[in-house]
Parts: sequence; structure tokens; C-alpha cells
Amino acid sequence: MLMYRVHFYARNTPARDLRSNWRVCQATPPIPVDPALNHLQHPNHINPLLLTFTSPYTQRQNPSKSKMSDITPFITVLEAAQKKEKFTPEVQEAAAGIDTAALKEIFAKVAEQGEFEKLDDAAEAETLRKAFEFAAKAVMMLKSSPGLMEKKDLYIYFKVGKGDVMEKPGTFDFQKKQLYGAWEKVKDYSPAKAHQLYIGHVNTFITKYGTRDE
Repeated sequence: MLMYRVHFYARNTPARDLRSNWRVCQATPPIPVDPALNHLQHPNHINPLLLTFTSPYTQRQNPSKSKMSDITPFITVLEAAQKKEKFTPEVQEAAAGIDTAALKEIFAKVAEQGEFEKLDDAAEAETLRKAFEFAAKAVMMLKSSPGLMEKKDLYIYFKVGKGDVMEKPGTFDFQKKQLYGAWEKVKDYSPAKAHQLYIGHVNTFITKYGTRDE
């Protein structure tokens, strides 16, 4: 994502001519971001200061209303990790013991449920939780880092999926307030729904960005 410095200044002219001489949004060359640093920051952790540079036109739509039931790319990555064909030992270890056939059925089931519905079956809930934990490891294997708004979605569902509570920012901490506001909208989602949405986003990123072998 490109960030621009914006300068506002006026020429030394009479007051009646001042408005026409304002230079608004004169952008200097974008601040470079080293792509080599993309993988140094986990997508589950986001710098809230960067969120102030986003546009209202890039706000996420409510993903819980979409039917993200096809997770073939995610399953392919999971199976490759289970066979130890790719990825780091940490990712391979997180993949162990997950029943992929059962996971696909559970994922589709939760995708159709409401935001606050829980999984009554303990075994199903545990399978989905393990897949969520694997997704949190597998997302580090992406070839490129997701965008800021994409990371925000990962962050809030990761927090809810883990049962973490965000600390409410101060009145004038505008940077963190945007991130907190996004989390507050989904904080009461069931763990199963948060896990399903997180996995769904990682599935999308695997398709969009591809994965590294190690």
C-alpha cells in the first residue's frame, strides 16, 4: 500500500486571492516499503498507526454473510504439510491430526450458521480449532504479505478466535480506535464462527498470493 506525504501551503498574496493559491494534496513520491520485510510481521499482528491511511472505499464487507464453503486451496496446503512435502516443521506440526474430510463438512456447516451459533459437538469444535491454529501458522507461508485491510480482518478474527479482549484505547488515540471499533463489531461472535471466518480469509489469501515451500 502506498503512503503519501501531503503538503498544504499558501503563496504570499492578498487575502482575496488566497483560496485559489492553496496547493491541496500535492503528493511527493511514495515512501518506499521494502518487500523483503513483508514476512517479518505476522499478519495476526498489525500496526494500528497504518490504519489511518486507509480509504473508506476500501472498508471490508461483512464476510459472515458470504458463503465461503469451498476451501480447496486451504485443504491442499494442509495435506501438503501433513505429508511433510512443504513448509517449515512448525507448520507441519500444526497440521498433524486434522481430519481433512471432516474439516470440509464442519467448515461448510459453520459457514451456514449465524455469527453467534456455537458448535454443540465437542469433536467438531476441536477439529475446527486445530484448523484455525494451523491457518495461523500457514498464513506465514504466503509469498507476499496481505494488504492492510486484509490484515485487519485476520487480526480481529484471530483475537476473537483466541478469546482475547482488546484494551479500549484512550479518547484521543484515534489510530487504535479504528482497529478497536472493527474488533468490537465481531467480539461476540462464537469461537466457531471466528475460526471459520479466519480460515476462509487464509484460504482466499492462499489463492491470491500463493505459498512458499519453506
